[in-house]
This record gives sequence, C-alpha cells and structure tokens, in this order.
Amino acid sequence: MKKMLFFRALALSFFALFFISCASKNPAQNSEQYESKAVQMLIISPLVRINDAGFIHFNKNSLKVQIYSAGAGLFELKIAEKICVNSTCYAPKDFNMKFLGDIYYENILADVIASKALYNRKPQPNLCGGFSQSFADIRYEVCADKTSFKSKKAKIEFRASNDKEF
Repeated sequence: MKKMLFFRALALSFFALFFISCASKNPAQNSEQYESKAVQMLIISPLVRINDAGFIHFNKNSLKVQIYSAGAGLFELKIAEKICVNSTCYAPKDFNMKFLGDIYYENILADVIASKALYNRKPQPNLCGGFSQSFADIRYEVCADKTSFKSKKAKIEFRASNDKEF
C-alpha cells in the first residue's frame, strides 16, 4: 500500500514538473511596457515582397513583426541591438544597406514601424490626424491607423494599417 502511494506521488510530481516546465514564461509580455497590435502589412523591396496580415509586438528596447499567410508564419523581423530577418541577424547599418538600399540612420525601420517621426525632425501635421515628412527621395506619412513609407531611389514601399485595407 505504501509503495502504491509512493509511486502515485512520484508520478503526480513528475507530471506537475513536466507541465510547469513546458509553460511559456515571458516576463516582457506581463510588463506594462509590452504592446501588441494586429496589422495588415505591405512590404515591397528588391529582396522582399509581402502583403499579408500579422502582428507588431512592441517592447521597451525592441520590436518584432510577425507576418502570417494562411495561418502559417511567413516572415519575422526582430529589431533590437541587431536586426534579424527570419533568424538571420545583421548590424543595423548592414541591414539598411542590404534591405533598404542606403545607410540612412540605424533606427529608421523601427521608427517607421512604430509610426514615429524620422531623423528626429518635427513633422508636418496633416488633415487625417497624423503627420507627413518628405526628404530627398523619401515620402513618409502617418494617418490615424495607417503608415506609409516610400523611397523612390531604393524602390521600397512599406505600408501598415490596423484596417484590412490601405
């Protein structure tokens, strides 16, 4: 009888330990500094062409873009100290040169995805409740829940919207 109770207690402890160890623990998601939003995203560049739905996850020191097609992960972009595309990481300047066709400044992609003003310059307010900025070859506009970035020189277009349409 004691052996049976011992084995039951051992089995119960094993299963409890197994399930607890498999539980996902991500303290960043529990903090107040974590935000996630669903988006429809269009990315056109010489190396990437995507037009699907996904999520943008913001954290204090990083952001992650996940794009899905038919429920399967299609594209993942992580921006922190390095910029990683589908698990291949680059220094920010190398990434900008390879994917954006110019060096720009290190955080330009993170600023575009987060809908922040570029180059720390004061943007022009626009009629849709957002702002717009224009540079030599760049046209950048943030309108309520829509963001648009175009570079004619690099042949890049980025659009993100909380709606299903751009």
